[in-house]
Formats: sequence, structure tokens, C-alpha cells
Amino acid sequence: MKKTFTLALGLLMSMGILAQDLPQPSPAATVSQRVGLTDVEVVYSRPAMKGRTIFGDLVPYNELWRTGANKATAITFSTPVMINDTKIDAGSYSIFTIPTESDWTIILNKNTELWGTNGYDQEMDAIRIKATPMNHGRVESMSISVENVTVNSADVMIAWSDKVVSFPIEVNTAEYAEANIEAALGADDADWRTYRNAASYYLNNDMNMELANEYMGTSIEMNNESWYSYFLHAQIMAKMGDEDGAEDAAEMALEKGEEAAEAEGGEFPYTGMIEEFMESIED
Repeated sequence: MKKTFTLALGLLMSMGILAQDLPQPSPAATVSQRVGLTDVEVVYSRPAMKGRTIFGDLVPYNELWRTGANKATAITFSTPVMINDTKIDAGSYSIFTIPTESDWTIILNKNTELWGTNGYDQEMDAIRIKATPMNHGRVESMSISVENVTVNSADVMIAWSDKVVSFPIEVNTAEYAEANIEAALGADDADWRTYRNAASYYLNNDMNMELANEYMGTSIEMNNESWYSYFLHAQIMAKMGDEDGAEDAAEMALEKGEEAAEAEGGEFPYTGMIEEFMESIED
């Protein structure tokens, strides 16, 4: 009986230990960033300096490094990307590096289930990139981030200790955006907003103004009560050099906006903006 009780107590104590929530020496981290219409996610563990010399010591030069701790650091792209003129298919890749004092080799490998470098196979590499390390302020815990984000590009940055390296990614946002526009306009529930959104995309990216003008015309035919639709149309026509059309559309935007505000017992807050736009056309 005593033996049974002792065994049961031991099991309970073991379960209690296993259930403890304690800080990890290399905590897990996830970085998510949208670049244009491409989602980039990095999942990794963050080792800390803890007073140690990192590069050339804890992380030896000229040797393959897991670039993190615990399970292989993984980066995932929701669409194909370009890295140094090489197309990388959508999917997940592990990140390995080979640091040296003068440059690093950054590796994306198709095997994402490795722990450490054991089992690494160069034949599974999707790409190897040369990068120059830059001096950096002290970074206690290794950090991976997606920086310098534009609609078509970004830099993936790896920083630890006093060094930072990066590699660029490029995405074909226009291709995916135009495919989305085509699909939306072909849908059964396409309405005036769908056409206006398409026109707004082309205007904001300064591309295909003729098509933007056509879409805004269709949008206004479907709903001619939105002051913003007229203002958007005015901006498109101004881009196309149609000053008279732009001025007429801006006047309609002002009229519709003030009518709507008066109906609600208030003042139209965008009068100044539209008048300033009209003055810029005349200049």
C-alpha cells in the first residue's frame, strides 16, 4: 500500500513539473508581413547572447549554421517570389547560413523539418545568396524581420550580436492584382464599388488610366450618388490630361457631397480638398 502511494505521488509530482510554464532560453517567434499581395511569414527561435561572443566563436565562421535555435528557421511565401533573379516557388523553406568575416552565404532549403544542421542536404537548396554583413548596434536576442516594404519588394533581415545581413525579395503584385480585378468584375455580385475599387487601384499605381476611366464611368452609371466616385473620376481624367472633364467631375463631387451633408444637417468636410484640386487643374 505504501509502495503504491509513493508511486502515485511520484507520478503526480512529475505531471506537475511537466505542466509548468517556464521561460525558454530561445523563445519562439513568428514574423508576418504582407508585401503587395504576398504573405511572408518567418517562424524561428531566438537565441540570446548571454555575454558570449557570437560570430567566430559560438557561431563558427565558415561552417553551416541553423540561423536560430531549436527547429530549423522557416520562411513561407504565399506566392512565388524573385530573389536575385531566381524564381522561388510559393511554399516553405528553411533558412541556413554560412557566416564568414567578410560575407555570408544565405541558403533557402526545401527541407523544413530539420533540427540543427544534421541531415542537411545541399541538393535540397532552392537558392544560395551572397550577402555582406553590416555592423549593427547590439542585438541581445537574434531577430529576423521584414523591412523596407514596398508594394513590390522587401528585405528579409537577420540581426544578432553586432551584425545584420539581409536578402531582397521581389513580388509581381500587378499580376495578382489584375487577376483579382478580373475575377471580381466577372463575379455575379460585382457592383459599382467593384468597378470603383478597380479604377482606384489603377489610379493609385499610375497605370492603365484608360481602363481606370472606363471602370469609373461604369461605376457612376450604376450609382451616381457618391461624391467620392466623381472625385476619383476627376483625378483619373486629370491624369489623362482631360482638364475640362476633370473639372466637371470635381464640380459634381462637390455638389453631391454638399447635398448629402445638408440632408444630414451637417457640413461637407471635403469642400476645401476638392476646391484645392480644382485650382490645381486650372494652374
